[in-house]
Amino acid sequence: MVSAPIERSGPGSGTPLSGGVGDIDGAISLFPGGGAVPAPRGLADAGSADAAWPLVWEARDQVDASYAHRDTLELELLIDGALGSLLELTDSNHYPFLADLGRMRGQPPVGVPPGLAEIWRRLVLHQRQWPRVSNTDRAEAVIASMMATLEGPLASYFPAARYPEASENLAQSLEGSYLGIGARIPRRGWSVILEPYKDSPADKAGIQKSDVLKAVDGRPVAGRSVDEMIDLFDGPKGTKPHLRVERAGEPSSLEIGVFRGTIDMPSVTRQLAPGGIGYISIDRFRDNTGEQFADAL
Repeated sequence: MVSAPIERSGPGSGTPLSGGVGDIDGAISLFPGGGAVPAPRGLADAGSADAAWPLVWEARDQVDASYAHRDTLELELLIDGALGSLLELTDSNHYPFLADLGRMRGQPPVGVPPGLAEIWRRLVLHQRQWPRVSNTDRAEAVIASMMATLEGPLASYFPAARYPEASENLAQSLEGSYLGIGARIPRRGWSVILEPYKDSPADKAGIQKSDVLKAVDGRPVAGRSVDEMIDLFDGPKGTKPHLRVERAGEPSSLEIGVFRGTIDMPSVTRQLAPGGIGYISIDRFRDNTGEQFADAL
């Protein structure tokens, strides 16, 4: 069984979704593999509300057209997220804004989609309260919060400045192999967790699932982004970074050396269910997924 929270709109793993995001100078990612949909440039020039607000509506249309779980989206979460993202743009007292928002009435102009009138009111009132904040920043903040309400990590919004890097990262994520130690490093709250792939260098070195990573070659991982942590593992094949980890049941941290090597990324698993039923699962698509699926059969 294959499941993914996002639908494709065209054949192939690199096919962008139909339609764009208006004139937004950025991209929305809505692919099962985390792909990014490039959109026409122009938000950087959308200084006026008349130019910026429709970008928010078009982004919402993009979600409605492409998101597999659109029927489960809660409009109240979207509205609350938009309010929170707008307030984060300013450091001043928010109480007058919130008080005025509760009293604000009136119908939105033609072009505001049904159900998004409350977001329009928040945008307009925020513009009146803090006129020095650009409408570009407002639109981007609301769109980013909109994407954050979607379930799962595979839908993202990338501002124009980050799109080239995000596009490169996407291409790398579709590769079936890479040079590294062979472990995922997801976050759980404030902790960075190690999850070694089976038979990888990390697995063979003794790294266990749920080990908490504290440092790489003496460099702490606390406060680093995921990309910055990945950079800590960069190095030539055959060299050995030393990981300091904390493990449940151990009184003190452990130092474990792990050789860097070529890691074949597993994307297909199989098992035999009761009753002689074969079960094959694809967790994401890479350039070697077809080969792994054939081997699983």
